[in-house]
Amino acid sequence: IIVIKLGDIHSFWTLLMIICMYNTGTNMLRECLLSCLACKREDFEIIIVDDGSSKDYSDLLAEFGSVKYYKTQRQGTLKARIFGAKHATGDYVCYVDSDDTVSPIYHIASLKRAEDTNADIVLNDWAFRTLKSTFICSHDETLATDIVATGSEIMERFMRQRGLQHAYYVLWNKLFRREILLASVEEIERLNLDKMSFAEDMLISFFAFSKARVLVNTHVGHYYYRIHDGQQTAMQSEKKYITQITNQATVFDAMKNKLLELGLFEKYEKDFAAWMQLLACTHYAKVMGSSYKSLIPLIREKYDGCKLKKNFKGASKYYDYHIVFPLNYVEIDRAIYYIYSASQPVKINKKMGRYAKRELCGLEKCFEKKYEIVRTGETYTFPKEKYKKTQLLVHSHFLYKVGTILFPQGSKLRKILKSRL
Repeated sequence: IIVIKLGDIHSFWTLLMIICMYNTGTNMLRECLLSCLACKREDFEIIIVDDGSSKDYSDLLAEFGSVKYYKTQRQGTLKARIFGAKHATGDYVCYVDSDDTVSPIYHIASLKRAEDTNADIVLNDWAFRTLKSTFICSHDETLATDIVATGSEIMERFMRQRGLQHAYYVLWNKLFRREILLASVEEIERLNLDKMSFAEDMLISFFAFSKARVLVNTHVGHYYYRIHDGQQTAMQSEKKYITQITNQATVFDAMKNKLLELGLFEKYEKDFAAWMQLLACTHYAKVMGSSYKSLIPLIREKYDGCKLKKNFKGASKYYDYHIVFPLNYVEIDRAIYYIYSASQPVKINKKMGRYAKRELCGLEKCFEKKYEIVRTGETYTFPKEKYKKTQLLVHSHFLYKVGTILFPQGSKLRKILKSRL
């Protein structure tokens, strides 16, 4: 029997969650909001920035009276992100995509870590969620290690990974000190960029990293990034491809200019070139696997000097090893939250699965609570973890590696498989 003693943990800071959306399915948005509100914290606030959706969400919003809703004209994801940041009132701010979900304790742990370290940016754990499976890529640095970086080390981490670890440059797995985020988006506004709906995560994260003084991470709960056919990055057309290529090139231009301004471009020139090479190959593989090969000259123009090929060495090195979550991970996440929020020590049956053990370990470390083994008394039993053999099989390292060879990046079959495995 394990006893976890958790007192009444109170946050001294407030958190604002920004949900930017465009025509998100009602059920997905409801699921997103329910997961964000599951923590039942009065010091958490949620605002939705609707980037000109044609859908009517009035019935859904009536269910969530505490959520603030702003609807703007269609202006692109970047400006929606900026709008949300400029309306932020919390000490810390985070972004949640409207088709994703989070563990009940996810943001509580991030905020606790920020308070303990006086961090400007906190990275937290994340997982991919498909129709059939939920899994983490265990070799990702933000998941596999404990990070504490200060000063110049922060930009070092951002640039040295060369775009191979998206956890560093997406927005959805991060907690930002509001002043840092606001200063970043205000500087981006002064660039007078055109409408942008792709790679804005990378742009905002880069500027935030350039201003941050303390960067840390924590491993409690998960952000569940949903992979589905309806998400904006998956819906492809010639117009979408053109937008992605030009937006990404614009971001690289802004990054280069900022690095030159900071006197850091020479230091990171090779890393910058490798990052551009990675994205050039990514776009090339996508258009070669589609009916839009006429866009290859545009890629050559925007990525001048980059070699175009379907495969890029090292592009998947951080994503080859998967750890699959139980099918009933939501039920287990609720059990973790129950233990966190209990006013009295909780005696737990020692028999639990790998996922539950991992989450309890993160809970203990973040909130500095110790386990105590006892032999008597009533116990709380974790839900038994459920897996399917096919789920475990398709995410084995060997088969996944074979799959990356048989179904290369950009192939239509790979896209179909990724959405269903």
